[in-house]
Amino acid sequence: MSQTPYPKQLNKADFVDAFGSIYEHSTWVAEAVYPSMTPGIDAQSMAEAMRLVVEEASDVLKLELLRAHPDLAGRLSLAELTESSRSEQTGAGLDQCTPAELAEFQDLNNAYLEIWVSIYICRKGFSSDRYFGGVPRQSASLARRRI
Repeated sequence: MSQTPYPKQLNKADFVDAFGSIYEHSTWVAEAVYPSMTPGIDAQSMAEAMRLVVEEASDVLKLELLRAHPDLAGRLSLAELTESSRSEQTGAGLDQCTPAELAEFQDLNNAYLEIWVSIYICRKGFSSDRYFGGVPRQSASLARRRI
């Protein structure tokens, strides 16, 4: 079994088809990193190369990437999410939110979209009660600095 995510040379279209969904289906990341990829590259090096592409991208591309991420308890039903996103959201208990909590999440997601980003802090160890218990509302200037 190969330790590389890229065991053989692919043309650009096939590479983008294989790796273009890694960053929220933002294929521009895979397109940009393709010229520097060589067969046999280890997963950590590939991930770092892709991270650098995103880090060095324009604010417009970063914004598109951030907006491509599904909202927490947002506009997509759990059935429409990728397995990874569904696992994150159910693991955080977002499938157990009350209608009032879902409405609050949507209001907060919309507010973040207005100032650059949607809320996406779902990760292992995070739960909806922690969110409602104290995540501060950030200013537009802080949101812009995060990009």
